[in-house]
Amino acid sequence: MKKSILIFAVVSIAMNAKSQYNTPWLQGVLNSSQNGYIGIGTSPTATPSTSVLPDFNFQVHGVANYTLTPQGGVTPPGGGSPTPVNYGISSRIGITNSTTGLEENDGGLLMMSEKNLYFENREDGFLEIAVPKVRMKFSNSTERIFVGGTPSSSNDFAKFSIITSDNGLSIKSQNSSKYALRLRVPNNNSNLIEAFGPDNVVANFQVTGAGYVYARRYITTLEAFPDYVFQSDYKLKTFAELRDFINTNKHLPNMPTAADVEENGADIGEINRVLVEKVEELTLYVLQLEKRMKSLEEIK
Repeated sequence: MKKSILIFAVVSIAMNAKSQYNTPWLQGVLNSSQNGYIGIGTSPTATPSTSVLPDFNFQVHGVANYTLTPQGGVTPPGGGSPTPVNYGISSRIGITNSTTGLEENDGGLLMMSEKNLYFENREDGFLEIAVPKVRMKFSNSTERIFVGGTPSSSNDFAKFSIITSDNGLSIKSQNSSKYALRLRVPNNNSNLIEAFGPDNVVANFQVTGAGYVYARRYITTLEAFPDYVFQSDYKLKTFAELRDFINTNKHLPNMPTAADVEENGADIGEINRVLVEKVEELTLYVLQLEKRMKSLEEIK
């Protein structure tokens, strides 16, 4: 009696799924010319006769539209409202257990619909994609995606969070006309970037949508710092030369013009270097004047 039931079940599966199994797959032989394949939704009597085997060792082939009505307000794969959704021609593999239940909204889903591929956990647990040393976890409870670390809904973490003892994020664009990183916010007052120290309370660095930068300190490594002004071989302009330059060019020597800054912006580090240069030159001019004043006082 038990044998009869088993035979009936196997025959039923074979008829409904149109599955096909052949002799073991051989390495080094083209798929199209050897046996050893299982197909579900494929037909052993397909034409031409040379195509009776599926092209994979295991193949699930869809031939009809699939319409899903999500239950309990569950959003269907790919997003959207919980209303009936027709995914088009689809093939689906459901992965369930005695905890998830057996309905079409239960468990995990691997589905190919038209040209779209879905891989989803429809339960309230997480979805993890991993190799032995790298893991990406989609956490339903925290509504975040984590690479490394433990999923948490803390404000320390964003919708996508990378937690690692190595470099956190590297973005490289090999196209000179493209961006390595492009950020956009709803309005000029929103922060594009915020950087925190260990206290994680007050941002030490901020960049707004309007382009304002807030930082505690700015450090530049531009060379050379203008102590060269005090070297004996420095060519300090005479008062007459300086007066003529200003009358002709309408700006200080080595300073960019207003038109240059308006068109190209100003290099803050370079501007500060030149400002220090002007202050040191001004100091030399003051000392020259002080020397002249002393000479005049001695004459009196």
